[in-house]
Amino acid sequence: MENKEFIEFLDSHWSASQGVNIFYHYTSLETFINGIVVSNPQEGKEIRLRVTHSEYLNDPTELKIGIDLLSRMIETIQNEKPNDESIKKVSSSLEELKIACKNSYLISFSCNVDSLPMWTTYARNGEGIAIGFKRIKSMTKQDVILKCLYGDEMNTLLSVDYSNLLNAVALAYLPYIIKSQYYSYEEEVRLIGKFNDAPIKFREKKGLVVPFKELYFPKEQIECIKIGPSANQSNVEKSLRFFLDGNNMKDVRIEKSDIPYRSF
Repeated sequence: MENKEFIEFLDSHWSASQGVNIFYHYTSLETFINGIVVSNPQEGKEIRLRVTHSEYLNDPTELKIGIDLLSRMIETIQNEKPNDESIKKVSSSLEELKIACKNSYLISFSCNVDSLPMWTTYARNGEGIAIGFKRIKSMTKQDVILKCLYGDEMNTLLSVDYSNLLNAVALAYLPYIIKSQYYSYEEEVRLIGKFNDAPIKFREKKGLVVPFKELYFPKEQIECIKIGPSANQSNVEKSLRFFLDGNNMKDVRIEKSDIPYRSF
């Protein structure tokens, strides 16, 4: 399978989110005000997002599932064509991929605009916000945006005829988009890359030192903000509107979650 064909194949799975023009990033109001919106920014760099090292994600099975899937795919082809030298080369490159994974960073978005599990997990038990970003484009040719596959969805990758060679696109990106079925509620879309121009920074998280990088976007990238279900929505809407207007983001629309939820 050629690289172009494989990209088209991934795009076919992206079709589940076709028509979704906004991707949501669930977070706390504090993070939005004191971290994501930049104080005294340069023009076109008013919004700052944190991309985390791939080995410091919430799901401990991250990357492992994808690498295991690739191993199975390679093994299947090797069994069919044991003397094929090209497959032997692909098999040896799997170790290189494991090393490459340790040098990548990513940030997650969701296609789900109003998800109770997302509110409770990533937005302070529903007191936070979901920032609606217009479709974020890849930063460079090496940085891509892909929709994650969960559980049985990944089996479709096994059913594809890869001829006698797994291509570089598969080896580079499959580990990042294969996730445990237990996280399917996230409906996740990922911006993945090395982001070589961004310096590595560090933060403390639950007793760990977590490496991350920062990416900057123009304020026009934000389409809307949805207020969580357990927030004092009326008061938050007033104060948030005041904050947005004060930061030249008057066009950002404010919405409220429709989920009936009470946190104690």
